[in-house]
Amino acid sequence: HTPSTTDTKSIMSDTATAVTPNADAEKALDPATSTAAHTVSETSVATDPAATPDADLVATYPITIVTLRGEELKLQVSPIDSMQDVRQFLFESAGACDFTSYALQFDGKAINDFAELGSVQGLGSDAVLTMVTVPYNKKTALIHIRRLREILSFHNHRVSNVPSPALFSSFSLCDDEPITQAETEQHAHQHAQHAQQQQQQHSGGAKGKKAKGGKKAGAHQQQQQQHDEPSPSNSGHSKFQLKSDEEETAQVNSRGLSAFYPKNASGEQSPPCIKSIEFSGWNPAPGNRALLGDLYYLELTTLEGRTVHITCWADGFYINDSDHHHFNPQPATTTKPSHSHTLSGLLFLISPAFKRNFNAVLRGGQFGKHPFEMMAVAIPLTPWVSPAAEPHPYDRNRSEYSILYNEIDFTGTLREWNEEYQTSKELPKETVQERINRDRNIVRVHNEFLDAATKGALLIVTGSLVPMNPFEPSERHMFLYNNIFYSFAFDTRDHRFKPTPITVDNHDGGYAEEKAPVDIGTYVSANNDLRAIRAANEADISGLSTVLTAIIDYRGHRLVAQSLIPGVFQKEDTNLVYGSLDRGKTIVNKDQKFSECMAALGKHFRSTPHSVTDSHGSTHTLAAPVTTKGLLGTDGRRYVVDLVRATPIDYNYIDSGSVKEASPTYSYSPNECLLRPEFVTMWCDAKEKEAAHQEKAKKAAEASAEGSTSKEGKQPAAAVDASTATPDKSGEGEENADESAPEEVVPQTIFFNPNVLKKSANYTLGEEHEGDLKKAEELLVTLASFLKNGLLPRVAEEFMAMASIPVDGQTLTTILHRNGVNLRYLGALAKHCTAKASVLTILEQEMVTRATKHEFNRLMRDKRIPPYSIAHAVSHFLNCFLGDAQHITRGLDLNRLTETVAPVGADGKQAQANGKASNKQNKNKGKAAQQSSKKQYKYPTPEGEIFMLTSKALWKSIQRIVKERFEYELVITGSYEPPASDITSSATTTIFTDSPTSTATPTDTATTTTTTTTTTTNTEAEPPKSNTRTKLRTISTLRSFCLKVGVQVAARDYNLLDPLPFGRQDILDTFPVVKHLDYKTQDGQHILNVGKIFLAQGRLDVAFELFQEALAIFHQVYGPMHQDTANCYGNLAMVHYHANDISQALIHQRKMVIINERVMGLDHHETAHSYGNLALFGRDLKNDGLLESSLQSIKRAHYLSELISPAQHHPDSPTTLTHMALMYQDLGRKDLALKLDLEGLRLAEYLYGADEGNMQAANICHQIAMLMSEMDNFKEALEYEKRNYNTLVNVLGERDFRTTESGIWLRQFTIKGANKSQLEATKGQRDFISKLSLDHVPHVPSQPNNISILLQQQSQQQPVQKLGVGAGASASNVKGAGGLAATRKGGRQPHQRGAASIRGGAALAAALGVRK
Repeated sequence: HTPSTTDTKSIMSDTATAVTPNADAEKALDPATSTAAHTVSETSVATDPAATPDADLVATYPITIVTLRGEELKLQVSPIDSMQDVRQFLFESAGACDFTSYALQFDGKAINDFAELGSVQGLGSDAVLTMVTVPYNKKTALIHIRRLREILSFHNHRVSNVPSPALFSSFSLCDDEPITQAETEQHAHQHAQHAQQQQQQHSGGAKGKKAKGGKKAGAHQQQQQQHDEPSPSNSGHSKFQLKSDEEETAQVNSRGLSAFYPKNASGEQSPPCIKSIEFSGWNPAPGNRALLGDLYYLELTTLEGRTVHITCWADGFYINDSDHHHFNPQPATTTKPSHSHTLSGLLFLISPAFKRNFNAVLRGGQFGKHPFEMMAVAIPLTPWVSPAAEPHPYDRNRSEYSILYNEIDFTGTLREWNEEYQTSKELPKETVQERINRDRNIVRVHNEFLDAATKGALLIVTGSLVPMNPFEPSERHMFLYNNIFYSFAFDTRDHRFKPTPITVDNHDGGYAEEKAPVDIGTYVSANNDLRAIRAANEADISGLSTVLTAIIDYRGHRLVAQSLIPGVFQKEDTNLVYGSLDRGKTIVNKDQKFSECMAALGKHFRSTPHSVTDSHGSTHTLAAPVTTKGLLGTDGRRYVVDLVRATPIDYNYIDSGSVKEASPTYSYSPNECLLRPEFVTMWCDAKEKEAAHQEKAKKAAEASAEGSTSKEGKQPAAAVDASTATPDKSGEGEENADESAPEEVVPQTIFFNPNVLKKSANYTLGEEHEGDLKKAEELLVTLASFLKNGLLPRVAEEFMAMASIPVDGQTLTTILHRNGVNLRYLGALAKHCTAKASVLTILEQEMVTRATKHEFNRLMRDKRIPPYSIAHAVSHFLNCFLGDAQHITRGLDLNRLTETVAPVGADGKQAQANGKASNKQNKNKGKAAQQSSKKQYKYPTPEGEIFMLTSKALWKSIQRIVKERFEYELVITGSYEPPASDITSSATTTIFTDSPTSTATPTDTATTTTTTTTTTTNTEAEPPKSNTRTKLRTISTLRSFCLKVGVQVAARDYNLLDPLPFGRQDILDTFPVVKHLDYKTQDGQHILNVGKIFLAQGRLDVAFELFQEALAIFHQVYGPMHQDTANCYGNLAMVHYHANDISQALIHQRKMVIINERVMGLDHHETAHSYGNLALFGRDLKNDGLLESSLQSIKRAHYLSELISPAQHHPDSPTTLTHMALMYQDLGRKDLALKLDLEGLRLAEYLYGADEGNMQAANICHQIAMLMSEMDNFKEALEYEKRNYNTLVNVLGERDFRTTESGIWLRQFTIKGANKSQLEATKGQRDFISKLSLDHVPHVPSQPNNISILLQQQSQQQPVQKLGVGAGASASNVKGAGGLAATRKGGRQPHQRGAASIRGGAALAAALGVRK
C-alpha cells in the first residue's frame, strides 16, 4: 500500500476563522455536544465558550520549517496540533518527501515528536523550526529506502493493484500551475548542493569549500496550495476535445464495462529515474560491521548502466568497494563525493539522469494528483471490476516490496486487541474534546483490528492456518491468529436440511427431496449479533464491555472474528455470571453489578425484566434473552456476548405461537427472524407520543369539566403500561390497557419480553405473571401486524409515487433498513409494486442476487474444488447465471486462461469459447496439430458440484430459494426475447430511439431532489411479459452479484446474449466482503444533522458554522477518508453555492467526489450524484476550461447511473440529460443539445406521466423552448412553452409569478414568430418581384402585416422586457420572488435535479408542492 498523501492546503494551510454559533444554533444544539473541535486536517472552529476551555486553542498561526536542503516551507498550525501532524505534512510535501530520519528543533532545542505545539515554550506565530539529521537504525533505514522506492516507482503502479483507487484525475482538469524550468533547475541545484555538503562533512578530511545552502521560496508548497484552486484559464481545451455528434452520442450511450476505466486512468508515465534498487546479496551485515554502524547493503543500477554497491549505515549512505565476488564495505576510493544522509542525495551525485528525472517525478505521480487521491484509506475497498489488459512489467523493486512491508512491522509480540479496545472505551468522556480523543482511539483500534482480522480470514480459507481443534469436523474448526478468535458461521448441530448435491443424472432437475444438515442458522445469527453489538456500543453502558467483532465472507465461507476475552479458554462455568451456556437448562444471575448493567442495556433495547425458571427449578430475573451470556473476564471487566436475540421475534414467521418446523430447503429459521431495532424504536416512540397526547387531552377534558378553579390538573400523570401506550387501532388487533397493574411497566415507555413467542423445553417463563405474558405476546403480534399490514404498504406507496426512489440494491437496502423493514419482506413488497415495472425490477433483482449468493457460497464450500480451478468455477457459475451453459463433461487444461475445449452449450453441442480454434481451422496444420488436438481431451475433468451445474438447474434452485426465503414466485420460463435496452450486447446502446431505453442519472441525496407532484398519475407501462431470468440478464445484475460474493471481473464488454459470455480470463480475483461495527462519533453526527436542518431552513450562516464544526470532529476521529467526512464536504459545498461562492463550493465538491470514490466505491450511487453536482458547479462558474471538464463529469455521472440501475430507466434520467444538453448548448452544439432535451422530455413523460401535472416535463419543455428560440424556431418554441404554461396553471395557478413569467415568454415568442413570418413574407415577395420584369409589373411597396401591427400596439401598452434566452432561465429554476428579475438578467439556473433546482432547495420544492 502506498503511504498516504494529505491535502496540504486543507490540512495545514487553510486560514482558520473563529466563529460562534448564534442563539438559534445554540438552542438547537445540546450544550454537551458543542465542541472546541479542531483538527490539523481542516479549518478550526471555536464554538460555545462554555465548551471551549481556551479560545486560543483554536486560533491558527503560520510557522516556517527549514528543510535539510535549506528550503523554507510555510504552513498553518494551531496549539493543539502535534509534531506528528507536522511530520506527516513534511512526509507528503514535494519539498521534503524523501526525508525520513530527522528531528525538528526550535531555538536550538529538539522538540518531542509526540508533543503538542502549544506545549513548546515560545513557539508561536512566525516561529522557525529547523530540520536536523538523526542517525538511522534498522527500522528507520527501511522506512527511508521504502519511501524513495515508492516515490520513484509510483508511476508503475497499476489501478488494479492500488487499494481503493480513485479516477477523479481522469475526469477533472489539472488545477496546478506548472512548475517552471527555472524552478526545476533551482530545486535540482539545491539537492546537489545539499548532497555535496553532506559528503564534505563526512569525508574525513577531504579538502574543498563547503557548499552554502541558500533560502528558497517554497515552490512546491505553493504548488500544493494550488491543488484546490479552480483553473483560471482555458487549459482544459488541450485535454478534452469535443468530437462529432455521432461520437459524442456514442459516448453518452456507452454502457459497456470497457468504459468503466478511462484510457488515462493510470495517468501519464513519469520518466524512469533508476533501473533498480535491490538489497545486496551481502546482507545481513556481519557482526563486526554491525558494531561499526552498518545496517544494510544495497545494489543499484543507474540509467547510465552503472552498478554500484552502497552501504547504509547509521549516518547515511555511501558507495563501497564491494562487487559480486568480493565483499569490501569500506567507502569507495574515488575523488568524487560519494556520501549523503539521504539515498536520493547520493543518487544525485552519481547519476545525472536521476538528477534530471527526479524533479519530473515530483511534479507528476502522486504529487501531480489531488492529495486526497493518494491518502491511505482505513478500510480499503476493492472494486468489482478491474482493467483487463494491464501490462505486468518486470520490476525487481516490486518483487521486494512485500518483504519490506513485512519486515517493517517488527511485531515481536502479538497485539492485545481486547485490552487496547477496552482501554480506549474507558477513556474519560466528560468534555467534548475528551470524547473526540476517545472516539479517535476506538476508531483506530477498530480499523487496525479489521485489517488484521481480514488477513487472518484469508489465511484460514486458503488453508494456511492450523485449527485449534483439528480432529473435529471442518465446520467446527476454530482458529487463533494474532489474538483474534475465528469460528465458522455454520450451525450443523441444529435440525436443518439442505438439498442433495447435484449429480450427472440430476443436473437438470434441481434438488432432490433427501434431507441433510444445512449451514444457515448461525449464518443469519452472525448478522443479528453484529447488529446488536453495534446497538450496545451506541448505548455505551458504563461498566459493560463488548468485544471487537467482524464478519468476513470469502469464497463461500463466513468467518466470525472476535477479540479474545481474558480467561475465555478457561472453564466456562467459572466466569459465567449471567445467562445460560446450555440454551436455558442452567441459568445463572450471580453478579449484582452485571444485573444492573444488563437492566440499563435492556432499556436501550426496550427489554423488560422478567422471571425465567430453568430445568433445575431455579428462578432468575433477566432483562435479556436467555441465550445472552455475561462473562466476568480475568481482567475484572464484565463482558456481554451472544446478543443474537436482542430484539423481539417477528410474529409473522411464527405459526400459532409456536416455532414453525424447518423447511426442507433454504427457509428462514424462526429463531433468526427478528425485528429490526429501527422499527421497534420508531413504533414505540410513535405509540408513546400518541398515548401521551391522549392522556393530555383526557386531563384537559377533566379539568375543563371540573371548572377553572380546580387544581387537579397539576397532579402528576398516572403511569402507563405497555398496553396503555399502544391503544387500539383498527386493523391492528391491539387491546386496551389493563390499569390493574400499572406499576410493573416504566411510565410512558413500551417494553417487550424477548423470551415470549419461543417455547423451549429447557426453561419456562414465570407463571405468576400469566396475564402479563399474554399481553406481551399480544404486543408482539400487534407490532408484527403493523409491519406487514401498515408499514409495508406505506413504503410501497412511496416507491410507486417516486417519493422514495431506490436506484439499485444498495439504496434499496438502505431505505428499507432505515424504515425498519427486514429484507425478507422483499417478496411482500414486490407484490405491492407490481404496477411499477422499474421498482419491481429492482426488487426482483435484489431477491435473485441474494438467492444466487447463498447458492454460490454453498457450492464454493465444496472441498473438491482445487485452488487453481477457482477462476474456472466462478466463470462457469456466471455462465449458468447470466448465460445458458451446460455442465462440464470434458477435461480442461486448467493452466491455460483460454479454454481449448469449452463447456457444452444450451443446444447440447460443444460451444466455442474465446481463444479456441475449431477443427476446420486446425485441419491443415499437419500431424503435430492433429496429435495436439487429440491430447487436449486427456486433461482431467474438474471435480466439484459446481462444475456439474447447468443454467436450468441453477435457475430452478434460485426460484425455489426465492419462494421460500421471500415468499415470491419468479417466472423463469417463456420465450427468450430480451429487450435491447436490458441486454448489453455491445459497448453502447442507443438512447435516441422511439422506444423507452435505459438512461440513468445520479440521485442527489444531500441537497437536490427528484420531484413529482402529488397529482402525478402513474402511466408507466406494465411489466414486460418476458421472464425474470431474461429481464435480469444485465450488467447491473452482474455488479450486484459480484459485490455480494466478492468477485472481481475484467473491464470489457460482455455479450450477455451469448450462452457463454464469461471465460476464465475474465475472473481476475476474489476479495473478502467484510461487515463490521462501523463505530460512529455521536457528537459529530448530532452537529451534522442539526446543520442539515438549518440548511433546509436557509440559515446559511448557522449551517456553515455547524458543518465546519462537524467536519473538524470527523477529521479528528476518522480522518478525511470517511463517508461522514464526504457528507460534510458536500453540505459545505451546498452552503457555499447558495451563498454564490461557487469557486469554494467547487473545491469542497471535488473532495467529496474523491472520498466517495475511494470509500464508497468507483460506481456507488453517491459517487454518481457527487459527480453530477461537481459538473453543475463547474458549469455555473462560467469558465471555458471547467465547462468541458464539467461535461466529462456529467457524462461520468450518467454512465455510472446507467450502470448501477437495474430498472429500464433511472428516475433522474431526464434532468441529467437536460443538464448535459445545457453544456453542449454552451459549447455551441445546439443540434446535439436538442436531441438530449427531447430524449429527456420523453423519459420524463414516461416516468412521471404525460398529464398536465408533470412539473419535470414542464421544466424541460421550457428549456426546449429556450433552445428553439436560440435556433430561431419560434413556432416550435411557442408550442413547447404552451405546454409549460398549461402545466404551471394546472399546478400553481394563474397568479403564481412563474405562471406569469411563462405568459410573458409566450407573448415574446408570439411577437418574434410574427416578426419572423413577416420578414419571410416580405423577403418572399421581394424575391418574387425581382424575378418579374420591371417593364410589365409595377413596383408594389410592401405593407406591414396587420397581425404584427396589432402585436406591436399590444406590446407598447404592456412593455415586455427583453429577456435572456438561456435554457436555464426556467420559471421553476428562478429562486424566490425575484425569479423574474433573475431571468431578466439573462442568468441561467442549470442546477436542477428533478423539478426543484439545487439553488432553490427545499423552499422552492415546498412552493411547488412537490416531494424531495
